[in-house]
Amino acid sequence: MITGEKTTNIEDLYDEVLFQILRFLDGPALATTSCTAPRFQKIATNHDLWQQLCLSSFPSLRQSSLLLLQLNSNYQSFFSNVYPFSVPNPEPIVSDDAVQKPIGIFCAIDIHHKDDLIFSKLVEINLRSQSQFQWFLSSPFHIDVYNQLKQDEREHAPINPISPEELTLSWIVIVRPTSSIRAANLSSRRPVSINKNPYTEETNIQFATVIGDYIASAMVTYCSETMQLLEVSLNMKGQDGAWLNGKDTLVAMRMASEGERIGNWKEENVVVKVMERYWEYEKIKKEKMEKRVRIEWTVDMLLILASVFIFFGFTAHVSYT
Repeated sequence: MITGEKTTNIEDLYDEVLFQILRFLDGPALATTSCTAPRFQKIATNHDLWQQLCLSSFPSLRQSSLLLLQLNSNYQSFFSNVYPFSVPNPEPIVSDDAVQKPIGIFCAIDIHHKDDLIFSKLVEINLRSQSQFQWFLSSPFHIDVYNQLKQDEREHAPINPISPEELTLSWIVIVRPTSSIRAANLSSRRPVSINKNPYTEETNIQFATVIGDYIASAMVTYCSETMQLLEVSLNMKGQDGAWLNGKDTLVAMRMASEGERIGNWKEENVVVKVMERYWEYEKIKKEKMEKRVRIEWTVDMLLILASVFIFFGFTAHVSYT
């Protein structure tokens, strides 16, 4: 029997070794680790760890040095805002500062097929001038990212055959006011609907998130014949199906950034809950539209009947006289 052997546990490892081990954890696991012993808390909240995690999870962030500079001291907070799902308060924000003039809006878009990154783009909407801001407030909000790519970017971005069901989309919206940064991920991460056109070989893949009475709808269109993406876009809609203007979009974005955070897209039960919220939203929207059609039909019939009575009444009056 061997006695007197010294056992080694994780507490005996150097901080540098623990740092390298923690690099392999995902966000939720790293956050959990930071809530344990003080030593692990110190290492798990290391700025470099969270910076690496953000940039590996959302590669499009690397495309703007200005944005990286602004996120420099807030990577952990940023990750906790954009990695989970946002569940906003159903009551809309009506205060005046909800549409306070921002400096600009960043959209960080990353599309993965399984574990492979197939599309990554950072788009900035510049709102520095008053004229740009006023135009944004009154115009329908719609961003078509793929059409903004240069021709050489499209030609050098071929993708292999993909299965639409295995696509994941991250669409982070970052509003830059003068004092701070508000961010939220407006994608359901996994498709809520997939529609294939058998004649054009194009597949429309929709990702959507419910934000109170609004819905953020992202569309990815893929052509199986050319194996190319044809569209990567985002718009905001109301329950009537109409696009929101920039003013209402800013309200929706603030609701999303200030909403409660739940789970993440790797938790199947959470994903199902997010999709159920979308399907319930669509059900309510359909019921409202059907009710409106019934009301319009009833009004039209009453007007027709009234016109018939007036016509025959006038005809009878003329005949009598």
